[in-house]
Amino acid sequence: MKRSQGISFSTDGQSVWFEPNEGRVQRLDAPTGDTIEALTGIQHIHLSPYSSEVLMEKRSGEYVLRGVKDFAIPKITFAILDVVFGPESLCLTESGGPVRCIDCRSGVEL
Repeated sequence: MKRSQGISFSTDGQSVWFEPNEGRVQRLDAPTGDTIEALTGIQHIHLSPYSSEVLMEKRSGEYVLRGVKDFAIPKITFAILDVVFGPESLCLTESGGPVRCIDCRSGVEL
């Protein structure tokens, strides 16, 4: 694997997320390197340090909060500036937009 935008261990340390410059985001088995899943159309991922939740930035311009259930989060402006997870929620801010907090269990903005 060459030219990565990012690489991150999952919270449990059992898998590695690989974000290539081109192609599909892959989740790899940490001990073996085998591909667990390959995701098409994902530009960037943000991992929770508390749980298995993942915020995915899709190339199509929307966000998906993936956890026990998947939730679409509307994009307000053109770019995420920062994402931070708490134990049960995430906060994100976009360029020129407000800080928003989302409940990870319901997908509802707090």
